[in-house]
Amino acid sequence: MWHEDREESVTATGDELGAVRREIEDDLAVAGAVLAGDGFHTAMLPRTSGSGRREGTYDPRVRARTLMLLPLLALIGVASPAPATPRERPPANVQAWLPYWVFDEAVRDANRNADLLDTVSPFWFNAAGCHRIDNKPTARNAGAVARLHGRGLLVTPSVTAGGLPPRTAVRCLGNSSSRTAHVRRLVRLAVSGDYDGLDIDYENLALTTNVGQARRVRRAFAAFVEQLCPALRRNGRTCSITVMPRTGPGFTVWRGKLIPAVYDYKRIGRVADEVRVMAYDQHAHQFGPGPIAGWPWVKQVVAFASSQMEAQRFRLGIPTYGRDFARGGSVSLTGTQARQRARQHGAKIRWSREQREAWFTYRVGGVRHEVWFSSPRAVAVRARYADRLGLRGSALWAAGLGASGTWSALRRR
Repeated sequence: MWHEDREESVTATGDELGAVRREIEDDLAVAGAVLAGDGFHTAMLPRTSGSGRREGTYDPRVRARTLMLLPLLALIGVASPAPATPRERPPANVQAWLPYWVFDEAVRDANRNADLLDTVSPFWFNAAGCHRIDNKPTARNAGAVARLHGRGLLVTPSVTAGGLPPRTAVRCLGNSSSRTAHVRRLVRLAVSGDYDGLDIDYENLALTTNVGQARRVRRAFAAFVEQLCPALRRNGRTCSITVMPRTGPGFTVWRGKLIPAVYDYKRIGRVADEVRVMAYDQHAHQFGPGPIAGWPWVKQVVAFASSQMEAQRFRLGIPTYGRDFARGGSVSLTGTQARQRARQHGAKIRWSREQREAWFTYRVGGVRHEVWFSSPRAVAVRARYADRLGLRGSALWAAGLGASGTWSALRRR
């Protein structure tokens, strides 16, 4: 198979050597910046997020190794200035969704790793129609909100749109009167609990293959966001908009049933406090097998988003789950389940250098299965990419779903 020709096995030795090699390359880049006169403040300048928490990518081990490299580089004729004071903590610029079906575990993840996070979004509410917003399981858990606030985290519950497929969405959001009524319901929801804002995750809007309908949805949703976000801010709440991934400006049908261009990145990016770009589910269901968020594809998604809005306006969505593909379909797995499945079937987990994601194959009853999942290393690689590009941060789908070691990998990135 072509995978075998292009990939490397993830053994302890290979993984460690690869990590060391990448760290040394990073060290050389930083050392080069220092010797060129830019200094550590330029090479590793901490930033300030919208929430006021400091951001950066400094690792004290990088500084130590870099200082060891300076005399060597000085031998080729470049003088080294004195290093600046190191930054010792990883950036606290990660947002995580808290799915209700693993809510207790997700909350524990968030509380234990609050030093990496700035915001969490419990998956709590659903727009069942233009004039109705329903609670999901675990919704309005005041004790959980208080504990998360106690750890210094912003709590912005997600609202989905199960009752707003494209045609209904156009009627609701494309009409001034009904749109205003929907906005008022959302504002009342935001102020009804001790919430810091809302995350609008209206994915059903994209369920169309009709370009004309997609254009109508796009206009209606953009007008809705332009009305909602200022209304939330007037009430002291933040406005986050979650959008599907796009790699270009066209109204292309994705995975046979979706047109992500219903999300006008440019208009949304002008008014939202932050935009969360779901750079995952590249392959799913019958559209596979393949990576959950392949590296070349992720870079295309980020490139297009960056062309439509400021880098500090959006977060890179990062998966923490996986999929088992077989017989033309797939089932979802948590990161832990993916590893367990590999052990159960004696499969060797491999690391795709091209896709920067973990995968393995196995057979049951003569049926070939191919599993792709976002390992701790894959999560950290994408979070580090977001940091280096100066994005607002990362958005994890989701806490409670990742493999053991995910949070440690994020802390070391």
